[in-house]
Amino acid sequence: MYDAYVSEEVVSKLPFDVTSIVSHDKKDKLLIGSKQGHLLSCDHAGKRSGFEYQVCRTFEKRLINELKVVESHDLILCLSDSQLSVHDANEPYKVLDTLAKYRPTTCFSFHVREEQNLLQVVISSRKRIHYFKWLVDKLEEEQLALNPPCLLDSAQRLSFCGWNSLVLAVRNEYFFVQLFKDIATNDKNGTLDNQTEEEESIGKLKSLNTTGNRPTDSPTIVELTVSADSTNKSKKHLVGIGKDNMLIFVNQLGKPAKEYSSCRFSDSPLAVAFDSPYIVAVLPKTW
Repeated sequence: MYDAYVSEEVVSKLPFDVTSIVSHDKKDKLLIGSKQGHLLSCDHAGKRSGFEYQVCRTFEKRLINELKVVESHDLILCLSDSQLSVHDANEPYKVLDTLAKYRPTTCFSFHVREEQNLLQVVISSRKRIHYFKWLVDKLEEEQLALNPPCLLDSAQRLSFCGWNSLVLAVRNEYFFVQLFKDIATNDKNGTLDNQTEEEESIGKLKSLNTTGNRPTDSPTIVELTVSADSTNKSKKHLVGIGKDNMLIFVNQLGKPAKEYSSCRFSDSPLAVAFDSPYIVAVLPKTW
């Protein structure tokens, strides 16, 4: 039987509680956040087996809710104490910027627009969505024209779907919103009517529950980037949204991605990640 993954112990008997884990693939490193705000950095021990690790006790002052690595910019995005901070991904993990003005922040997402190497960040705070660009070592906000401007509640989860769209979960309901006009798509195959329709839809929240995709109490949203053709030069952006024990795929237009079958698990996943070409899920322990 083929095994896509093998289990390997990284570290054990830690003196603190683990609250988040993220990998830095380019550096072959695992970063672990803790309840105490410490950051544990685990590296392969060279020719020896196992891992070596170091602890940064000054990374954050409070519980680390979520960590994400932006490898193209060598940055760590950290949600802690209801605010988003940007750290240098190299020791001593210096804080480069903090969005203290937007507390409490409930969730965030990022996307790197490859042709411009532009880091885009969105956060949910006080029933609003805020959009930022990373410019000269600082997150600069760019106003969004959303309709309605306020959500029913702060988003529980959100994710980019390509560079110009978002999928978010609010009060256990999924929504899609196109933030910006996709000029490349219109120039290639769009008619005047299609362009007008797209312009009218920009900024408008669209419910994704028309197909019965109602999330569980803990919504699941995962971004996927797949090859659009056999050359691997063109990429297609999708988002998987959870419904019970299923993952249903939505394309960059907020429509069901019919060319991709839904993914079914043996139980409702606690967490889902995309590790091309695999979708990996953490399931409840039932034995």
